[in-house]
Amino acid sequence: IPHGSRDNFLEITSSGLVFFLIPWGVILFLLPYIFYRYYSKRYIFFGLSISLLTLLGTGGTTPIPRKMLGENAFNILTLDRFTLWASIMSLPMIGEFIYRFAEGDLRQWLQQKTGAVYHRVLGGSLAGLFLFMAIFTMSLGYFRPMQPQKINMLPIVNFLSQDQHDHWRFLPLGFGDQMAWLSSQTNAMTVDGNYHSARRLPELTTRAVERLENSKFRGVEGIGSLQQFLSVPEKYNLKYVFSNDKFYDPILFFSGWQRLQQLENGIMVWEKLNVPPLSKILPKEDVSPWLKIMWGTIPLLTVLLAFVFNVQMIWLQTLKLNRNTPPDFYRFSIAYQGFSKRLILVNHIWAIFLVAVIFYGAYLFYVKNTSQLRAENVVISYYDALDFKEFNRAHSYLNPDAGKTRAQYMLEVSVTDGLLSSYAKLNSIQVEVLKKDGNEATALAHITWITPLEIIDKTYPHELVKKKGKWYIQPNTLDADLPPDQLFTENTTRYFNHGRRRITTQQTHHEDIIPQPVLEILSAKLVKKAGHYSIIGELQNVDNVPSDVVIKATLYNNSNQELASYNAKYIVKHKLLPKEITSFRVDFEGIAWLQPGESIPEFFNPDEFTPIELNDQPTRFNLQCAGNVATTDLYKNVALSKLERVKHQLHGTLFNYGTSEVTIPELIVSYYTPEKELIWVDYQFIKEGVRVQRKQRFTYTLEETGQVDEINSSLENCFVNGLPNASIAQKMTPGRTSAHAQEMLQPIPEGFIKIEVNPYIGKPN
Repeated sequence: IPHGSRDNFLEITSSGLVFFLIPWGVILFLLPYIFYRYYSKRYIFFGLSISLLTLLGTGGTTPIPRKMLGENAFNILTLDRFTLWASIMSLPMIGEFIYRFAEGDLRQWLQQKTGAVYHRVLGGSLAGLFLFMAIFTMSLGYFRPMQPQKINMLPIVNFLSQDQHDHWRFLPLGFGDQMAWLSSQTNAMTVDGNYHSARRLPELTTRAVERLENSKFRGVEGIGSLQQFLSVPEKYNLKYVFSNDKFYDPILFFSGWQRLQQLENGIMVWEKLNVPPLSKILPKEDVSPWLKIMWGTIPLLTVLLAFVFNVQMIWLQTLKLNRNTPPDFYRFSIAYQGFSKRLILVNHIWAIFLVAVIFYGAYLFYVKNTSQLRAENVVISYYDALDFKEFNRAHSYLNPDAGKTRAQYMLEVSVTDGLLSSYAKLNSIQVEVLKKDGNEATALAHITWITPLEIIDKTYPHELVKKKGKWYIQPNTLDADLPPDQLFTENTTRYFNHGRRRITTQQTHHEDIIPQPVLEILSAKLVKKAGHYSIIGELQNVDNVPSDVVIKATLYNNSNQELASYNAKYIVKHKLLPKEITSFRVDFEGIAWLQPGESIPEFFNPDEFTPIELNDQPTRFNLQCAGNVATTDLYKNVALSKLERVKHQLHGTLFNYGTSEVTIPELIVSYYTPEKELIWVDYQFIKEGVRVQRKQRFTYTLEETGQVDEINSSLENCFVNGLPNASIAQKMTPGRTSAHAQEMLQPIPEGFIKIEVNPYIGKPN
């Protein structure tokens, strides 16, 4: 698991602050005295120990800790423990130094040689440093919170306790350390765990993610591990997700989850349909009650008893003899006299050196982080403010003479939505100044954004101007796209599922069960592209009610041996209205088919979480589709217009003719041969949202389909709701005319394409 204690503290100063400077604190100024005392003859092994701990605590600043621990131990251990142990080991010598400085020989020498004023100045400086470090450490979490706000767990506990919700597993997202407190209050089980070293699931042990609930802080690997659980939840009997962070909402929606309700504490509950409950009999290694009592009482009782006995013996001795006789070990006290003058000189030189380093570091920090000192700084500060949603601070970096008031800027921010505006976290930024002429400059900001769906690299051009010694950014103009109508009305069909109509703790009766919507698989193919196998096809909801769709695909070899199994994730519309058709593609994430002699790539690919060497190539497949009645997330009012091709790109416009703002539109692009046979399915997320009654232009780069090889095309092993697809097709649509749907395809020189829009609504009305 990645940890900041293994960073190079000179390059990543934030890690150096948290894992080196704060644990050491004022002790850094007294290191010469500590090493001098511990390297005396009597304490020589203490000296060797603290030297080793100090060296290992430097993390990745030098290559020595990696070579000493070995690659495996270095990547497993969190190295801040060594710094902590070294600081604790220094405490006896710190106490000795303070005693000698306040009452002993060091005080006498300083007052005789330098006067009482200098001694008092040093004492005040040390006391001030102690207080400053204590206050700074305690208040650091206030300026940069490391945990979410306190969550009221009672609504979540009540939800899991009612209506047999604890028969499935749950997953908290954005809970921080409070996830352990939630687990302790409910009998329901979770797939996540607070102690990462005790887990056993390969999806967690093979990737560098500490906990799923904070997976967004682990970038690609964290989101990749979370995707496995959200895409195939039935494998883990995972039915409920409690989200305390809207960052995860898009990945939940496009993985086929639906919003169930928002609890009283503001936590959004997401539900996945068609997930079987946990087995009645589960393997569990229980611990004897007497062992639990021992582990919970003996460690604390040992300390309490030692304290009580020690205090009791002193009082008994005092009461019996009527005088307080000092303990025997007081007779062996050390006589502190003759403080080393050379040590005083060395410690002064060391302290001056540290002060110089601190002032030089503060100067570099000022130059690199002062918001408007340089052209690069103002661009970095602007995007840092946007990343933390500090829009007032972001507005202060805009040119005040440009005419964009704070009210106008905040209004523009409030109407801007989309994947980048609402769900992106800044991962890295590099500013390139192209031209600088006096008080004007042109810069490019190369930014990498981490989103729940993909990594986005974008370059933003900026015009900069310098006024009164400060650099400012020229603001951009907002697209003045006006809706045609001020007041717009819409007639919609709404659906509502009662669920349990009878208030009873018994199992659901037949009259409460809604029949599963009937689906039909129109086509299905096993294809290979660039060494990766996928199953593509088309699916239609032939029923009269909306359907929530789950598509599970399994690959087999010629010996009918199962090779891989996975669910359709992003490349499918999980909510289908009556008679609606969707194209789909199932990628088998977690499997890398390697030719004999090939090795597994070392780099991380989010589409190959757990590579497995399989020399057997798939030749057959099984497709299992399940439909359940859907009542939410059925917004489809986004139209495609003005589609034109320029070389290898498609340019078009999305128009939102409904009454809800589309936060993230997804395009599902299907490729067809000149004979109108499906050969490939691709997708693209549009980075900007589409406001009500407004347009949003997009650009899509066409895929090369010449490398797509068709392995198998058959509907023989395709099933819907457990029934053969062929029998459903014969019963529901015996006289289907497939040419009707093909007439809607868009021609391109290589064949035909079909574009479907799958919109995500961040804030449903």
